[in-house]
Amino acid sequence: MLARDSLVQAGLPDNPYARQLRNGFRWLRFEKELESEFREFLSWNSLMQRRAAIGVALLIWALFILADWLMVDIRQHPSLLEQLLGVRLGMIGLLLVVWPAAFMPSLRRVGDVIAPYCLLLINLAVLACDVLFEWHGVPRFTQLGATLGILAVFFPLGLAFWTCVRLALLCLTLNLAVFLLFGGEENLRTNLLNTLYNGLVVLICSFALYLQDYAQREQFLGRRLLGMMAEQDSLTGLVNRRYYELLAQRALEQGTREGKGVALILVDVDDFKAYNDHYGHPAGDAALHRLGAVLRQGARRPMDIAARLGGEEFAVLLYDSEEGNTLAIAERLRQAVEALGIEHRRSSAGPCLTISLGVAYSTSGMGLDALYREADRALYEAKDAGRNMVRVAFQQHDRLE
Repeated sequence: MLARDSLVQAGLPDNPYARQLRNGFRWLRFEKELESEFREFLSWNSLMQRRAAIGVALLIWALFILADWLMVDIRQHPSLLEQLLGVRLGMIGLLLVVWPAAFMPSLRRVGDVIAPYCLLLINLAVLACDVLFEWHGVPRFTQLGATLGILAVFFPLGLAFWTCVRLALLCLTLNLAVFLLFGGEENLRTNLLNTLYNGLVVLICSFALYLQDYAQREQFLGRRLLGMMAEQDSLTGLVNRRYYELLAQRALEQGTREGKGVALILVDVDDFKAYNDHYGHPAGDAALHRLGAVLRQGARRPMDIAARLGGEEFAVLLYDSEEGNTLAIAERLRQAVEALGIEHRRSSAGPCLTISLGVAYSTSGMGLDALYREADRALYEAKDAGRNMVRVAFQQHDRLE
């Protein structure tokens, strides 16, 4: 609990994982987008269990065939054996048909859809065998079939908790209905007792599955939150420097392969040390948080990146961006920060908090360090020229009006 609370407190601003941990999930249900992501996570992580489950099910049905052969007198009940064999072989055939879906990731979603129906068919097949015994007036040699069918519902196959519970209750209800319709009055007491036992099995398995699902969801949120904290700046929610360098290097390499240019906009908050000294660090953090929200609007496309490099230094990397478009974005960012109207009485650039921006464009074979140096040089030119303006490497550009 302490570890979870510390994760939530250290979580990123407006982070969905931290918010879900904070709000809780006692009904084992996340917000819509998170729930879809969790189901996808479950699906991928259940492939091995599905393979094992089908293998175990094949073995059990084969053992049922052997038990039928040993326990039922073929001379007295040849038709019963034939019918039981038909049901058993039918289920083995079904399992053999669906088994490849557990080995082929491309069919994973098919497995998600058919898994509940396969479990229902397994339980119906067990009940069909019970009905055959009753019709032929042959005592069942075991009552475990229905119990095993219900236990199979709770096997970790990537199904949601409530899906398993509803399916188990449906199987239990069908089990009771078969006993009442075909069991006969002489077996009523025994059949009701077996149904009660199976109901207890459902209750115990549901409780165990609830605890497992809850722990799995908590672990999922914690890992996702830790992953984001390792990649993003906790104050602004932008990409941190380490992850930025990884993404930027990938963008440059892809740009080289595709013949696309990459533009880098370096951003520095004007006189931010003076702002912190005058207004205090909490006010400085609040200002950087608002600044991060503005810069995020400049990196909207999939390959674009907005990052906090450290302190009051930020970067916006634009993939396949023309010079005119890049300058327009840089100027919009400058104007948007100025429009925030954050008071800064110690600024040399104006009455409000402002930013200076340096722009550089990658050339063929240019590395990330070289691109950064060019943008950094343009940024210092903007600061030397009076701050609150955009400068481009190798070219002098005053504010775009």
